[in-house]
This record gives sequence, C-alpha cells and structure tokens, in this order.
Amino acid sequence: MDDSEASVWAWMLGGLLLVGGCVSEMTGCNDVSPEDAARYNARWTLQENLKDPSSFDFISEEKTELGYVIRYRATNGFGATVTEEALVTPNGTIIH
Repeated sequence: MDDSEASVWAWMLGGLLLVGGCVSEMTGCNDVSPEDAARYNARWTLQENLKDPSSFDFISEEKTELGYVIRYRATNGFGATVTEEALVTPNGTIIH
C-alpha cells in the first residue's frame, strides 16, 4: 500500500469515527464525540506524515476556524529533537 492509499484509508476511517461516533470493535471505546474524533484524526494525520512517526510527542493543541494547531516534539531528518507547530485542516492538509 503506497502513501496515497494509506491516506485514503485513514480518512475513510476518520469519517467512520466522525459519523459513527465510535467503531467499538476497532477501538474498544464507547461514545466518542465528533469533536474528539476530529482531534484524534488531526493528531494521527500529523504523526503519520512525519519522517519518523514513532518520535511524535504531543504537547498541545488549539482549535481554530481552519482546523487544529498542534504543538509537538519529533525527530527531524538530521536526528535532532525539535519542537514544532502545524495546522491540520479538516481535509487533512498539513501546514507547517
């Protein structure tokens, strides 16, 4: 599966979470609000688009009119740990 296919599946799953509230068989959760699902999807989208997704360390987030501004730490391409902010829009666009 290439990156574009993975993105499509991620957003389809995100749509299930947003519309259905929660897919309990997959996540083991009960009654997730659409707001919580949107926040989770924004974090997941950002993490999965990093060079080293396992280095993602969430710091904070703020909801804006355009999406979520997420502050995080991660390892960059040179191996240094950096603190960054990124805007993740509802359609999955990431703006650094």
